Amino acid sequence: MTLTLRPRGRGNWQVVEISIAQSRHSPLPLEFHVGQLLDLGGRCFRVVRITE
Repeated sequence: MTLTLRPRGRGNWQVVEISIAQSRHSPLPLEFHVGQLLDLGGRCFRVVRITE
């Protein structure tokens, strides 16, 4: 799964892409949806696209 994130607010041109690989040994399933807010490193990002 690849998440495309943008910072909230004005000047949100900086796109961040995160690739997440899950296996059957992963402890919990990860669920994301477009528009969800994530806090990464003290900055708030909004999920703008999810690709498998």
